[in-house]
This record gives sequence, C-alpha cells and structure tokens, in this order.
Amino acid sequence: FDNLLAGQDYEEAIAKAAGGTFEEFYEKWLQYLRERRMRVVRKTHVEQVRFADSPEAADKAELDEIGSAKARDLVRVGDLLRDRGRFAGAAEEYRKAHDLLGPHPIVINKLAFAYLNSGQLDKAKEHLDFGLVNFPEYASIYKRLGEFYSLKQDWSNAADFLRRAIAINPFDGDVHAMLGAACEQLNDKDGLARVKKALQILGRSRREP
Repeated sequence: FDNLLAGQDYEEAIAKAAGGTFEEFYEKWLQYLRERRMRVVRKTHVEQVRFADSPEAADKAELDEIGSAKARDLVRVGDLLRDRGRFAGAAEEYRKAHDLLGPHPIVINKLAFAYLNSGQLDKAKEHLDFGLVNFPEYASIYKRLGEFYSLKQDWSNAADFLRRAIAINPFDGDVHAMLGAACEQLNDKDGLARVKKALQILGRSRREP
C-alpha cells in the first residue's frame, strides 16, 4: 500500500509485495479462485475484472460478453438512454434483452440499475434476488443491492452487501465511495478510515456515489 501511495505502478507494487512477478501473482490468484469450494448453481457467471480507460470502454467490453447480437443491440440502446438519464426507457430496452437472452448477470445488473434510478425498487429487488442466487460470484449484483438498501436507508445491509462486492472486486472506486457513505450513516469511523485509504490507493478522492 505504501508503494502505491508513493505513486508506484500497481503491477510493480503487487509484484514487490508478493515476492515475484505480477504475472506469477495473477496466475496464483486465478488458481486460488479455481480451487475455491463453491456450490454449483444454474448458469453461473464470474465477473471479469477490467482495467478500462473509460466508462465507454468498460461498456464495450461488457457488450462483447453478450452472445446474442440482437440482445447486444437492445442493451446498447438501453445504455444510450441510461446515459441521457432516461432510466425508465433504458429499463424497457434492458427488459427486452433479458426476455430475449434469458438470465444473464450483465443484463440483470443493467436492468436493476435502471429500475433503481427510475424509482421501481421492487422490480429491481426481484431481479437482484434472482441474480444473488444464480450468479453469486458477480460483484455488480452485490453493488446494486448495496444501492438498493442505501435508497431504503438500511445502512447496515447496504454496508454488508458493498463489502461483499469489494471482496470480489476491490478495484471499483464507486463501491468504496458508497460504502463510505454507509459508514458515515452508521458512525463507523474505522470503516470510513479504511474506505478513505482504499480510495487513496485507487487514486481518487472520497466522493458521494
């Protein structure tokens, strides 16, 4: 952490801390994930950790994971509506993609986000509960549940789900920021201090999600 705070490249810092090359560390991390004892669930999907240069690049990488060209087109339209703040319209396009493609964690995540931002909390929760059971290693499901409980002002559950998201993907600064907001509401000073340090390591300041 000290090396990262000093501005060292994250790959070099991790390699130094792990006592080898970054490639060796990454392969061992993947092997650890493979060897974890996980229960078998239907159509499970493990989220890929991406280091994208922009939100647009991240969206494109996600789209590439959707096998149906027609579903990709529907999701792309939904993303355009989402980016213009038209969340109800985005939800309708994502729902079409969901109906066409069947359960897929990326589409469930986008659909739940649109529902949350259009005030359709019950619909969001229904899809997120399904995603939690069927895609338990997909970090964004936990992130959206953290958002759901934040909107409900259930800060304890919000913090729990956000921490579970971070355990899977520690590189999402928005999740850390949302956890910081929950820690503030819970008067969890130690938790807030850890959030601030994590955001500093990730190279961004504390901000509201």
